[in-house]
Amino acid sequence: MSFRPIYIVGNSRSGTTMLSRIMNNHSQVYALPELHYFERYHASERADSSKQIEAAIYLLRIINKGFFDQTTDEEFLPLASALIQAHAPDSYGGVYRLILEYTAREKGKAVLCEQTPQNIFYQEQIYSIFPDARFIHIVRDPRDVLLSQKRKWRRASQGATFIPMKETIRAYFNYHPYTISRIWKSVVSKAFITKLITIRYEDLILNPDHILPIICSECKLDYEKGMELVPITGSSSAKDSQELGMNHSRIAAWERGGLNSAELFISNAVVKNQAKELGYVFKKTFPNPLLLLTYILYFPIQIAVAIMLNLGRQKNMISAIKRRLR
Repeated sequence: MSFRPIYIVGNSRSGTTMLSRIMNNHSQVYALPELHYFERYHASERADSSKQIEAAIYLLRIINKGFFDQTTDEEFLPLASALIQAHAPDSYGGVYRLILEYTAREKGKAVLCEQTPQNIFYQEQIYSIFPDARFIHIVRDPRDVLLSQKRKWRRASQGATFIPMKETIRAYFNYHPYTISRIWKSVVSKAFITKLITIRYEDLILNPDHILPIICSECKLDYEKGMELVPITGSSSAKDSQELGMNHSRIAAWERGGLNSAELFISNAVVKNQAKELGYVFKKTFPNPLLLLTYILYFPIQIAVAIMLNLGRQKNMISAIKRRLR
């Protein structure tokens, strides 16, 4: 059974997971969890069978158990070994294609949806594997992204009990208004350069009956009524709910507080031009000088700690930093 891949990309905390859940409601689509595969493996790199089996286990574990699962490799070793031995892929890209093809067959779906936000930086590798891949870029008000990233470390107490303490600590130290704003700018600039279809989070929330048919058309799917009826979960500011639909309260949440004047000043200075192109309105902000100085002095410390906490997630940390902060 052949399948088509859809990639939902953007900044973290911009609605990528929500849109993936929406797409999963389509009868032809199966949504995968965030795989973060290309941060660890380069598509064109060749490897011996033992390394290929290791990569296959990595994918099978996340697809079946989730990114934070601590299952030992032995659970998926027999299946991974059998698939690699039967198909003998010639690269890590071949392993990726093999496991996704296997998953599509197992789920009986014509389309797989992958939601790793950072895949926007790996389009060339992905197109080398799937030339017919479709990318959907979802963008959100950078100030709401900033607020959500600032509170992301609280997710375990909001209902995401599966998140380990190590990830909570990592989320806390990943936050700095300059870092998050630079990443937002880099992602949006990449979407502009590669001419991806861009959907505003706010437009999707307010008018799903108009936006979802556009997305489905781009992905060569027929729109199905009710796709937007997904649980309201994943917020860093409120507890998870099983209520279905779009959460309008997360639009312009920053206006109700949570960001100080220095954070807003830094964000505005970094992203204002790109944000205005997307229709986001900015006003002049005057920062508290002491708060601004604190963020300036804290920045090198935050970067150093964040690098240490993220070492295991990236094959080449320097390259990853250059991609996201340039």
